[in-house]
Amino acid sequence: MLERLSQLIKIRQLSASQFADEIGVQRSSVSHVLSGRNKPSLDFITKVALRYPDINTEWLLTGRGQMTLQADFQEEAVVTLDQQAVTSEDNNRLIEEDIDEIEEKVSRIAPRKEKTGRDKSHAGSTSIEKIIIFYNNGSFTEYSPKD
Repeated sequence: MLERLSQLIKIRQLSASQFADEIGVQRSSVSHVLSGRNKPSLDFITKVALRYPDINTEWLLTGRGQMTLQADFQEEAVVTLDQQAVTSEDNNRLIEEDIDEIEEKVSRIAPRKEKTGRDKSHAGSTSIEKIIIFYNNGSFTEYSPKD
């Protein structure tokens, strides 16, 4: 099994530390298994199988069969991608409906203000007339520039 774990790590282009992080075990556990000091526990193998569902667990445990479940895994991946596409379309539709609803509520609460009839050619000579700050307790402060 040591050789098969080493092969898996090599194929995935991982360091032993990265592999440990990916399967959720202590780095020392991977080090001890790879050095031959300890044999992998059932929990260790289960974590590998859960993290890498495309790896044939029979191959991992016994060395028999192919390393990967290519045909089965590809079929599952297609189904998963199709489900994600449907989910994304549904999510986009729901988001658009939410935006429409929010815009409608905002327009009822604070209707859009129409532009004033002021001549835009005076834009460079405009000045602040008044600043009003509203506080969440209902009070406000009004500032007017001093001439």
